[in-house]
Amino acid sequence: MFLTPDGRQVARVSRPVDHVLIIDDELALLEMLQTVVSTFGYEVTAASSVDEAEGLLTRQGTHTYQCVLTDYKMPGRNGLELLRWLRHFDGDLSIIVNTGYASHEDVSAMIREGAVDVLRKPVQMDLLGQAIAHGVRQTRLSRRRARAEQAVKQVGVVQGYMLRITGIRDLPWVGFYSRPMHQAGGDFVAYHKREGGGHLLILADVAGHNLDAAYISAFFHGAVHGMASGSMSALDMMGEVNTFLLEKWNDRDLGDTLDQAPEASVCAMFLEMDAERKHLSFHNNGLPPPVVTCVAGRSRVLGTGNSPLGLYEDPETYVEQVDDMSGCAILCFSDGLEDFAHARRVTPLALACRLHLAAESAREELLADADDDIMLMRVCMDGCGDEDSFLPVFMEAYAGDRCKDIDAIEDSWARSISFAVPELPDDKLYALLITAREAMLNALKHGCEGSPNMKATLHVAFCPALKTVRVIVEDPGQGYFDDFLTNPEPDMEKERHSGLVLIRNFPDKIWTERNNATVFAEFTWI
Repeated sequence: MFLTPDGRQVARVSRPVDHVLIIDDELALLEMLQTVVSTFGYEVTAASSVDEAEGLLTRQGTHTYQCVLTDYKMPGRNGLELLRWLRHFDGDLSIIVNTGYASHEDVSAMIREGAVDVLRKPVQMDLLGQAIAHGVRQTRLSRRRARAEQAVKQVGVVQGYMLRITGIRDLPWVGFYSRPMHQAGGDFVAYHKREGGGHLLILADVAGHNLDAAYISAFFHGAVHGMASGSMSALDMMGEVNTFLLEKWNDRDLGDTLDQAPEASVCAMFLEMDAERKHLSFHNNGLPPPVVTCVAGRSRVLGTGNSPLGLYEDPETYVEQVDDMSGCAILCFSDGLEDFAHARRVTPLALACRLHLAAESAREELLADADDDIMLMRVCMDGCGDEDSFLPVFMEAYAGDRCKDIDAIEDSWARSISFAVPELPDDKLYALLITAREAMLNALKHGCEGSPNMKATLHVAFCPALKTVRVIVEDPGQGYFDDFLTNPEPDMEKERHSGLVLIRNFPDKIWTERNNATVFAEFTWI
């Protein structure tokens, strides 16, 4: 028994004695080492050859031992061969090599093969004790890490099962991709079919990248599924999650069991659609705002993200109703995707486009150095199929006084477009950039009148089925009446600046709206 700081009597639980295996062909030295190491407080087993040691490890199991101390040069097989054999079966068990004959090359080889220490005979007893203590600690740490990794894998299996039972991967109008930073992550997506045929899609991202986030994610995935089955509204579900986090999870008393109690916040997005997928109710707390793209290739950001759940009593959920979403597609993603895109100096839309079209192996290679969970979902509304729809690549508005920055602006277009559509031929990329540059300069100078209070917008979208990139440049001006860009036989007597000539001649197809205030240009290849 022992006393705790608060005066309670608690039974002392003794930790099992650590077990060390010693191998040496010199029996007198082997007996001496066994005696010395036992005085350090370890249980010791001795073997006089590599074959005998391998037999013990095979029969008793490598997990019986926390450290191995082996001689290097012995008759028959040597310590390096034992080290290689053991690394094949148990990479977590520490091995210390004790030698009087090893060359510099032999020592280097043993270190490369994973020996935690190499001692020179005759070894000092204090150095031997320190080396074994270090080896035991390393074994325990490695095995603890391996158990944690296995636990993460098990949580990942649970998360995969949750995706299967919600049926989201079976929906032909939903494209979903998730790549956790580890085997399991804090991101999840859920689907529930409402009474009357409506649809509810939920994306969520639990803060953090550790095992706690994965467990919380799996828990909330199940909790949200249960609430949705009870026909609870999206706002009510968000309120319940927020209340639970504030009043239960983040306010709990863990006593002295943890140095720091892990708090949790959840970024969540709820998409509610009617049976025909035309009407949309959108709720967002903390995730990047989704992007809606229509058939023509125009895109717009849907609302704002506001604050995550679990931080404030009133998280101020962003809510928007859209009455007609026919022919539109909604692109939703986590902040991990947004951060990774910024690190690559491309737009999140460009990264989303690349991931949506890439094979699984290419996705994994592309995201190999991502340092956050990444989640992406594309929802095709009624009348919007992947076979002929445009994926957004770039969408940006520029103030009328940005003409001086056109070179840097064009560079950003080139990076994102070539990243999103790596198959785009160089000549088509060149033609696209020339057209977009001249159209944007025209829009800034004339449509926006050079004013910092007026903006021109560039939309770039890609249709993989048609091998076509569509560029849309539009400004808030009244336009001008001139059919030079679209007329097969324009009035060539009228004087026009060179930019209009470039805009007319480079695209494969061009048309305009609003008296040329909106210009559409397409670039197609076989």
